[in-house]
Amino acid sequence: MTSRTNTGGRDDQKREITRAEHVSARHTALVFLYWLMVMLGLALRSPALVIFGAGCLLLVYLPRYYARSGQLTLTYKTTFSERFAWPGDTLRLTVEIENRSFFPISLLQVWDELPLGLEVEGNTLAADRRRRVLQHAFSLGMWQRVRRHYAVSCPSRGVYIVGPTRVDLAGPFGYGREQWQFGPQAQILVYPKIHALSELSCHPLAMLGESSLRSFLHEDPLRLRGVREYTPGDPLSRINWKATAKAARLLVHVHEPSTHISVQFLLNLANNDQVWQGLDSAETEWAIEVTASLGVALLENHGSVGVSANDYITDLSLGAGEEHMQSFLATLGLANRYALWKPSTFIASALEQRHFGTTLVLVTPSLTEEIIATLEQAEIRRSPLRVVYTGSVANPLFDDASMLWIQRQG
Repeated sequence: MTSRTNTGGRDDQKREITRAEHVSARHTALVFLYWLMVMLGLALRSPALVIFGAGCLLLVYLPRYYARSGQLTLTYKTTFSERFAWPGDTLRLTVEIENRSFFPISLLQVWDELPLGLEVEGNTLAADRRRRVLQHAFSLGMWQRVRRHYAVSCPSRGVYIVGPTRVDLAGPFGYGREQWQFGPQAQILVYPKIHALSELSCHPLAMLGESSLRSFLHEDPLRLRGVREYTPGDPLSRINWKATAKAARLLVHVHEPSTHISVQFLLNLANNDQVWQGLDSAETEWAIEVTASLGVALLENHGSVGVSANDYITDLSLGAGEEHMQSFLATLGLANRYALWKPSTFIASALEQRHFGTTLVLVTPSLTEEIIATLEQAEIRRSPLRVVYTGSVANPLFDDASMLWIQRQG
């Protein structure tokens, strides 16, 4: 089946090349014929023959110049209304084209290639050689700009890029035709789905040390978190005089707690010791969603969170705050749906690189003998490592006393 499809694609390319060669040969023959008519008219002193030949030359050359000038005078741009989105959100895709010349354009056809998973609401997508394309047709006057808006939905996590864009410009009277291509422009990153901890089948933060985040007795004076309004009993040394002068009311410093939890998530994207076997995208996506939900909950409780996965792409160091939360979600949004590194080797490498005071949390959709053997090495080294199992079926290697099982909903 594949060989037939590839052969059919090559045959289509050969037909296009042959058709272009025929068009070029016909154009050359017409130009030669019209020039011969002009020269013959001059030799015979026939104004009618000269005018007819010159008019035919204009009809041949002018449309080709008209079509070729469009590549220099046309600007095309596609943009999304947002840079980031959540699964299921509806966004606005804006298509903008501008004619920056004195030549009006009677017919302009545009094909935008769309990625899989991006749905355009209320529009029929054309199929072009196994690709999904959004087709537009424009008619532009001189120095005219046209914008069109489309509602698009992103049902799942990932990066969606619109493009490349193919443009087909036809000259007046059907003569002259030019095609060119614009590179990809519009891009949207869809975060993984976040689940509230109350919706999960257990209370995972209790295992990660939630009690240390509820309150604290001491603050670290070297780590400033922000400001708040002055309350009676606050020492004068805590007043932020610069912020007070700007806000015209007393504001005092707020410091970070002296102790807080630091968690480095180890995300296993493989469903088997052999990473090329047993691929299950649904199990992998659920592991990513669990990691994102736990990480966001910890960051909202003023913890430090990092994440790494065995796909050679996902790697984010420890951090805290709103900006780091966006980086954390973006890193998981870009994660692959498959692993490139054996889980046991990945865990052993993470144990070697663990920073002091950091708790490692392994989120895995599978539990194998190799993974359990690596976890035993962590116990020998006294390295704090927790296991969150996200598989949909019970595993005989699961230990209810030391592991946590978060089942997929539904």
